[in-house]
Amino acid sequence: MSWMPLAVLFVVATGLPATEDAYQPAAPVKADVADLAWMSGSWSGAALGGQAEEHWSTPRAGTIMGMFRLVSGAGRVTVYELLLIEQDGEEIAMRFRHFGPAHKPWEAPDKPLTFRVVSLRENEVVFESQQDQNKPRRITYRRAGDKLSAHVQGVADGALDEGFHVRMTQTRLPS
Repeated sequence: MSWMPLAVLFVVATGLPATEDAYQPAAPVKADVADLAWMSGSWSGAALGGQAEEHWSTPRAGTIMGMFRLVSGAGRVTVYELLLIEQDGEEIAMRFRHFGPAHKPWEAPDKPLTFRVVSLRENEVVFESQQDQNKPRRITYRRAGDKLSAHVQGVADGALDEGFHVRMTQTRLPS
């Protein structure tokens, strides 16, 4: 997600302080990218003071490509995310980068945000960053029918915080 993936991942929007924390992410689990086919599609919904839009491709060659865009209430794009979910041995990694207007990157060119799948159930996946400096630290995607939600959490005071939710409904791309 991000986010973003949704991935929906907003380093600035979380406003989380950088801290040395007691929180430790869960260990990655064995999983296959094909198990995330339920994320595929186009999704949109009101979020973070604007309109969120997220698109996920179907799994192919051990990868799922994603993009996220947040359009402010003033009608301006405030953030873009390019996301990649890929098979990494017996695990799944999600890597993504944030961009502002004019495609200005937020992260260093060789430092995408990287998350691993730590829990996978039917229509739910939990990605966690194994790196202390990453904010957010956990992204949980859930699907219920034509609804997809992303719960983005950081770490505060040594524990996962409440974070924020991005709730979206499946949409069709205009032709």
